[in-house]
Amino acid sequence: MSNIITEKPPGPEFVFPAFDKRQFDASLREQSASVGKFGQKLTTLLGASGNNVFISPLSIHECLLMAGNGAMGSTLHSMKETLCLPNASSDEPINLLHSMLSAGRQMENRAPLFTMANSLWISNKFPVYAGFLSESESVFDATAKSMDFSKPETIKAINSWVNTNTKGLIKQVVYRLEHDHKMVLVNTIHFKPDFRNKFKKSNTRKSEFTLFDGVRKTVDMMNMTKFLCYCRNSDISAVCLDFKHRDAMMVLILPNETGKNALLSAADKYLEPKRFSGIVRECASSRIDLDLPKFEVECSEELKDPLTALGMGVAFSTSAEFPRISREPVKIDQVIHKTVLKVTENGVEAAAVTFVAMSPGCPSSPQPPQRLCFDRPFIVVLADKRHDLIFFEGLITTLGN
Repeated sequence: MSNIITEKPPGPEFVFPAFDKRQFDASLREQSASVGKFGQKLTTLLGASGNNVFISPLSIHECLLMAGNGAMGSTLHSMKETLCLPNASSDEPINLLHSMLSAGRQMENRAPLFTMANSLWISNKFPVYAGFLSESESVFDATAKSMDFSKPETIKAINSWVNTNTKGLIKQVVYRLEHDHKMVLVNTIHFKPDFRNKFKKSNTRKSEFTLFDGVRKTVDMMNMTKFLCYCRNSDISAVCLDFKHRDAMMVLILPNETGKNALLSAADKYLEPKRFSGIVRECASSRIDLDLPKFEVECSEELKDPLTALGMGVAFSTSAEFPRISREPVKIDQVIHKTVLKVTENGVEAAAVTFVAMSPGCPSSPQPPQRLCFDRPFIVVLADKRHDLIFFEGLITTLGN
């Protein structure tokens, strides 16, 4: 790779910490809480639009951690705070938190819940510290490629990488690279488990899904009557569906009241990590006649404004500090997030990609803005039940034809 800076980058030298299984479990729960709090805030903020929201807080978190690993000063602190990391005001590099988690995942003797991949794409004219690249590889398992950003082959290569790592669910994340982009960071997640108790296709029928405005849409409604984990309180009804992978679960939350405000209130309250864990613990086996739409949603979000609203604005400004990436000043220019969710009688398939583009840390021209019956808007969460790690969540508000 050309333009490698061999001298040590600014900041503390990275040393991979020693740890045991108990420390790993504690650290993973700590990061699960960070991902959960971040996802709660971002989902509620995006949900104000009233449209479908489906995000992978884990994918966004992971990609911003990779970028934040090159940050220092107020930029590092603001990113830590926005990502709800512990000790946000400290100068400890992000990689020291994340390294224990990445190594610990390798020691777990279990089939993975999902597949995750990270990559760095670097302009062949942009000088990067070798230390940043080596840490990106050892901590985030990120591959790095030096490319000519002026050629369309670079865009094709990035999109091909995304298509491969999302198993064809997301074919394209970027249509063009701006002339001043110097580096892009990409994370993908793919999740495809089968239900432990599958819906019978013969029970699927045409039914209606009612939108916020009262309009009714025709959907394929699946049905099963089984003993399922269920709970109800004064705010919501919730059901937990298990997958064949014993660590995975889908939690479906239906507000008892109708309307957008009720959905947003339920999301803000019950996507909070401790309350979400409380719902899962409170669910008990009950015989449930469950109706659930068979559906597919695709969402695309430009996250610069939402992340700025959550406190990370300095990372997008000319005051951004990423001195551990390069001698040249850079800032985050774009954060694009795309997801796909398919729910069928057999199970679930979901994929996410997060794309972070870095540009020079100087002013540039602004870019153009790129019965429990779930027959009305509801909340969906896909999570690791052992560690309460939420890797997908969303508000399903619009379905049908």
